[in-house]
Amino acid sequence: MKLIQAKAPCNRFFWSLLLTAFLMMNGVFSATLVLAEDLEIPITDDGEKSTTFDAVCNDNLLCEFAINAVDILKKAETDDDPHTCYCHEDECPGNQNTGGGFDIDLDSDSPEVQTDCSGWATFALDSMASTNNAYQAAYSELTAFQQEYKNDFPKISGSTWPKAFIYRNFFAGLVAGTTSNSWNGFQDLSELTAGDVLAWCFDDLCDPDTTTTISGDTGHVLIVIAVEEIQEDDVHADHSNVGDGAQYWRVGVVDSSSVPHGSSDKDTDEVFELADGNTLQIFDSRRQYGDHPYGDCTSKGGLGSGIIVLAQWEEDGKLNWAKTFHDIHNNTFATSHTSFEIAFGRVTD
Repeated sequence: MKLIQAKAPCNRFFWSLLLTAFLMMNGVFSATLVLAEDLEIPITDDGEKSTTFDAVCNDNLLCEFAINAVDILKKAETDDDPHTCYCHEDECPGNQNTGGGFDIDLDSDSPEVQTDCSGWATFALDSMASTNNAYQAAYSELTAFQQEYKNDFPKISGSTWPKAFIYRNFFAGLVAGTTSNSWNGFQDLSELTAGDVLAWCFDDLCDPDTTTTISGDTGHVLIVIAVEEIQEDDVHADHSNVGDGAQYWRVGVVDSSSVPHGSSDKDTDEVFELADGNTLQIFDSRRQYGDHPYGDCTSKGGLGSGIIVLAQWEEDGKLNWAKTFHDIHNNTFATSHTSFEIAFGRVTD
């Protein structure tokens, strides 16, 4: 087991990414991509459900990094050995009583990822920072904001890296006018695109002046790999609690989660129409939602690709949001929190 706490990217992972890009630019691959149950990147032509790697990520390095991480895990796992699980930093096997941390090893012959959502996002950004000046500056700004939070609000417990609500509040600050040379911040989902880092928070955690002690689930953070606006008639989950005039987006993501992602209609609802006229199909790449959590993990799930559905509407001049991880008929869009706030950031390169 190799413990990596957001250090430089592994050699095999990094060089495989560069090799893939070089071969594709030089026409060695006719290069198609299907994020499906038999994930391969790149793979041979698969008819209509295919697209070039560049068309998916629009040359965004963070998007490509995220997809390659999923590919490495997918190629290594079997039905009884998924190589990833979801765990909070003080719960990950091997990290207990060590001051916290996450296990991410994408460089060995037996890769593994044991982390929560913010551990994965932090690892990805820090890995990119070691090879790219724009990401280095962006990561520095994020961690400086994290430290400011810790200094001003010692109520944050167990935070060795930025938690999900920290990501959201950092991006929301950019929207509100905080100056950044490395990030653009957004909240309107109509501006969401591949490579964005999207985060949400709940209730008091969306208020930096809260006196609430912060620990455990603070929201969620993920890396976006595909976005498509859909019609209300295409939403399967109960959305009667969503505001009038809402817009809906199907969002392909790479994240660490214990919750299944996806839809009840895989043939149509998990296929994205891309700008170049091709299509991209995404299934939840995590097989271990059954009886086989990884190794000593107590929670199933982990790092993988999947699809969530987000809703957005305006009320009294303010944007509101709701989400569902699993767009099926017996599920409901989550709006039960007093406050559910979304914001997302994009590295300027």
